[in-house]
Amino acid sequence: ADGDRGEVVGRSTSHPKVKVYCRFPQYTNFHALVSELELWLPGDYRIGDIVISKLNFKSETGSLAVGDRGEVVGRAIAQWDPKTHVRCRFPKIPSKHLALDQLELELPGGFRIGDTVISKFAFEDEDGSVADGERGEVVGRANGTSDPKLFVLCKFPNFTGNLNVLIGDLELEALGGFHIGDPVTKKGKFKDANGSV
Repeated sequence: ADGDRGEVVGRSTSHPKVKVYCRFPQYTNFHALVSELELWLPGDYRIGDIVISKLNFKSETGSLAVGDRGEVVGRAIAQWDPKTHVRCRFPKIPSKHLALDQLELELPGGFRIGDTVISKFAFEDEDGSVADGERGEVVGRANGTSDPKLFVLCKFPNFTGNLNVLIGDLELEALGGFHIGDPVTKKGKFKDANGSV
């Protein structure tokens, strides 16, 4: 099934130019097309994922700052543990190995795991309901048959389990419970070189 984890154990004897021989828990002798497989990386990262650095780093090969956006380009190599690190590319450093706690996944729409979101839809089925305007939390990338470029996985208080939600049906809750577009008034006065409020 989609997302099952296995391992390559050799070349395919039936079609060695287009298939590899794999072992999966439910299918121990599977000859898979290369196009049917994706390299597994720790933290369930995938090649091409956009990540955000949680590390400040500087060397002769380049620099990296907390908040820099980069891309996962492959598995860790050389002295880096491929079970705890991934290889990334950032604008100011072409190749940097990062441990899982040194980066975070940026999901479609700029969402991040742990973001509080507001639903812009209403939904109900046997697993519960989500009301328009209800708060939820982003818990990961979309799973199942939902397009991971258009959906994120969320949890809502009145829904059992998690729900794939179209990114256009969510609004990020700003700091302090404010929503984007809320009218606000300033308490007190403020003035600097840029103006005054």
